[in-house]
Amino acid sequence: MWKPLWKNKKFVIRPELCIGCRSCELACAYKHTGMVDLSSAAISVYQFKETSVIIPMLCMQCDEPECLKACKNQAISKCDISGVVTIDDTRCIKCNSCMHACLLGNIHSSISLGSPIKCDQCGGDPQCQKFCPVGAVDLVDSDDFVTEELPILTFKSPTSLPEAK
Repeated sequence: MWKPLWKNKKFVIRPELCIGCRSCELACAYKHTGMVDLSSAAISVYQFKETSVIIPMLCMQCDEPECLKACKNQAISKCDISGVVTIDDTRCIKCNSCMHACLLGNIHSSISLGSPIKCDQCGGDPQCQKFCPVGAVDLVDSDDFVTEELPILTFKSPTSLPEAK
Protein backbone atom coordinates (compact mmCIF):
# COMPACT_ATOMS: atom_id res chain seq x y z
CA MET A 1 0.00 0.00 0.00
CA TRP A 2 1.07 3.56 -0.76
CA LYS A 3 2.50 5.36 2.28
CA PRO A 4 3.52 9.02 2.41
CA LEU A 5 7.15 9.83 3.09
CA TRP A 6 6.45 13.52 3.59
CA LYS A 7 4.07 15.62 5.61
CA ASN A 8 1.84 18.42 4.35
CA LYS A 9 3.55 19.64 1.22
CA LYS A 10 1.74 21.87 -1.26
CA PHE A 11 2.43 22.78 -4.86
CA VAL A 12 3.24 26.36 -5.72
CA ILE A 13 2.58 27.21 -9.36
CA ARG A 14 4.36 30.23 -10.80
CA PRO A 15 2.63 30.98 -14.13
CA GLU A 16 4.94 33.94 -14.75
CA LEU A 17 7.85 31.48 -15.07
CA CYS A 18 6.13 28.83 -17.21
CA ILE A 19 7.37 28.74 -20.81
CA GLY A 20 4.81 26.18 -22.00
CA CYS A 21 7.38 23.47 -22.82
CA ARG A 22 5.11 20.78 -21.28
CA SER A 23 8.08 18.92 -19.75
CA CYS A 24 6.00 18.57 -16.58
CA GLU A 25 3.25 16.75 -18.50
CA LEU A 26 5.71 14.42 -20.22
CA ALA A 27 7.52 13.55 -16.97
CA CYS A 28 4.23 12.93 -15.15
CA ALA A 29 2.83 10.72 -17.89
CA TYR A 30 6.03 8.69 -18.12
CA LYS A 31 6.14 8.22 -14.33
CA HIS A 32 2.57 6.87 -14.25
CA THR A 33 2.51 4.76 -17.43
CA GLY A 34 6.07 4.26 -18.65
CA MET A 35 4.91 5.91 -21.89
CA VAL A 36 4.91 9.42 -23.25
CA ASP A 37 1.12 9.73 -23.32
CA LEU A 38 -0.09 13.20 -22.38
CA SER A 39 -3.59 11.88 -21.65
CA SER A 40 -2.04 10.08 -18.67
CA ALA A 41 -0.44 13.19 -17.18
CA ALA A 42 -2.02 14.40 -13.95
CA ILE A 43 -0.80 17.92 -14.70
CA SER A 44 -2.05 19.97 -17.65
CA VAL A 45 -0.54 23.10 -19.14
CA TYR A 46 -3.15 25.60 -20.29
CA GLN A 47 -2.22 28.39 -22.68
CA PHE A 48 -4.45 31.44 -22.93
CA LYS A 49 -3.44 33.13 -26.16
CA GLU A 50 -5.55 36.25 -25.59
CA THR A 51 -3.51 37.16 -22.52
CA SER A 52 -0.29 35.25 -23.24
CA VAL A 53 -0.70 33.41 -19.92
CA ILE A 54 0.51 29.83 -19.51
CA ILE A 55 -0.60 27.98 -16.38
CA PRO A 56 0.30 24.46 -15.27
CA MET A 57 -2.74 23.03 -13.42
CA LEU A 58 -2.92 20.03 -11.12
CA CYS A 59 -4.88 18.73 -8.17
CA MET A 60 -5.00 21.23 -5.30
CA GLN A 61 -5.41 18.41 -2.70
CA CYS A 62 -8.50 20.20 -1.35
CA ASP A 63 -9.17 20.28 2.38
CA GLU A 64 -12.65 18.90 1.71
CA PRO A 65 -12.35 17.15 -1.68
CA GLU A 66 -15.55 17.06 -3.71
CA CYS A 67 -14.13 14.12 -5.70
CA LEU A 68 -13.93 12.06 -2.50
CA LYS A 69 -17.54 12.90 -1.63
CA ALA A 70 -18.70 12.00 -5.16
CA CYS A 71 -17.03 8.58 -5.27
CA LYS A 72 -19.73 5.99 -4.59
CA ASN A 73 -17.26 3.12 -4.28
CA GLN A 74 -14.90 4.67 -1.70
CA ALA A 75 -12.02 4.50 -4.20
CA ILE A 76 -10.81 7.99 -3.27
CA SER A 77 -9.15 8.73 0.04
CA LYS A 78 -7.22 11.57 1.66
CA CYS A 79 -4.09 10.76 3.64
CA ASP A 80 -4.15 12.17 7.17
CA ILE A 81 -0.38 12.65 7.15
CA SER A 82 0.39 14.15 3.74
CA GLY A 83 -3.02 15.56 2.82
CA VAL A 84 -2.74 13.92 -0.61
CA VAL A 85 -5.95 12.70 -2.22
CA THR A 86 -5.49 9.42 -4.12
CA ILE A 87 -7.55 7.09 -6.27
CA ASP A 88 -7.37 3.37 -5.52
CA ASP A 89 -7.48 1.78 -8.99
CA THR A 90 -8.53 -1.57 -7.51
CA ARG A 91 -11.73 0.00 -6.12
CA CYS A 92 -12.43 2.49 -8.92
CA ILE A 93 -15.34 1.47 -11.16
CA LYS A 94 -14.51 4.18 -13.74
CA CYS A 95 -17.86 5.96 -13.40
CA ASN A 96 -16.11 9.36 -13.69
CA SER A 97 -18.15 10.94 -10.88
CA CYS A 98 -14.91 12.29 -9.44
CA MET A 99 -14.09 14.05 -12.72
CA HIS A 100 -17.45 15.82 -12.74
CA ALA A 101 -17.17 16.74 -9.05
CA CYS A 102 -13.72 18.37 -9.25
CA LEU A 103 -14.27 22.12 -9.14
CA LEU A 104 -11.14 22.87 -11.16
CA GLY A 105 -11.36 19.97 -13.60
CA ASN A 106 -8.07 18.53 -12.39
CA ILE A 107 -9.17 14.90 -12.66
CA HIS A 108 -9.44 13.53 -16.16
CA SER A 109 -9.70 10.19 -17.91
CA SER A 110 -6.49 8.60 -19.14
CA ILE A 111 -6.85 6.95 -22.53
CA SER A 112 -4.03 4.46 -21.98
CA LEU A 113 -4.95 3.66 -18.37
CA GLY A 114 -8.70 3.63 -19.02
CA SER A 115 -9.38 5.26 -15.67
CA PRO A 116 -9.43 8.65 -13.95
CA ILE A 117 -6.06 10.17 -13.11
CA LYS A 118 -5.15 12.94 -10.68
CA CYS A 119 -2.00 14.22 -9.05
CA ASP A 120 -0.67 12.06 -6.23
CA GLN A 121 2.52 14.15 -5.86
CA CYS A 122 4.41 11.09 -7.14
CA GLY A 123 4.70 9.75 -3.62
CA GLY A 124 6.69 12.80 -2.50
CA ASP A 125 9.03 12.88 -5.51
CA PRO A 126 7.06 14.96 -8.04
CA GLN A 127 8.39 14.48 -11.54
CA CYS A 128 6.74 17.69 -12.78
CA GLN A 129 8.86 19.68 -10.33
CA LYS A 130 12.00 17.71 -11.14
CA PHE A 131 11.75 18.22 -14.90
CA CYS A 132 10.48 21.81 -15.02
CA PRO A 133 13.46 23.70 -16.47
CA VAL A 134 12.39 27.09 -15.08
CA GLY A 135 10.96 26.27 -11.62
CA ALA A 136 7.33 27.07 -12.48
CA VAL A 137 6.19 24.03 -10.44
CA ASP A 138 7.47 23.70 -6.90
CA LEU A 139 6.55 21.53 -3.90
CA VAL A 140 6.97 23.39 -0.61
CA ASP A 141 6.30 22.75 3.07
CA SER A 142 2.81 23.82 4.12
CA ASP A 143 4.40 26.14 6.69
CA ASP A 144 5.94 28.07 3.78
CA PHE A 145 2.82 27.77 1.63
CA VAL A 146 1.28 31.19 2.17
CA THR A 147 3.76 34.04 1.88
CA GLU A 148 3.45 37.53 0.58
CA GLU A 149 5.90 36.88 -2.26
CA LEU A 150 4.13 33.90 -3.82
CA PRO A 151 0.90 34.11 -5.82
CA ILE A 152 -0.85 30.95 -4.63
CA LEU A 153 -4.24 29.49 -5.48
CA THR A 154 -6.23 28.32 -2.48
CA PHE A 155 -9.79 27.31 -1.65
CA LYS A 156 -11.81 29.08 1.02
CA SER A 157 -14.72 26.67 0.73
CA PRO A 158 -15.49 23.56 -1.34
CA THR A 159 -17.85 25.55 -3.58
CA SER A 160 -15.71 28.65 -4.15
CA LEU A 161 -13.57 29.46 -7.14
CA PRO A 162 -9.80 29.75 -6.65
CA GLU A 163 -8.51 33.13 -5.70
CA ALA A 164 -5.00 34.57 -5.72
CA LYS A 165 -3.44 35.43 -2.39
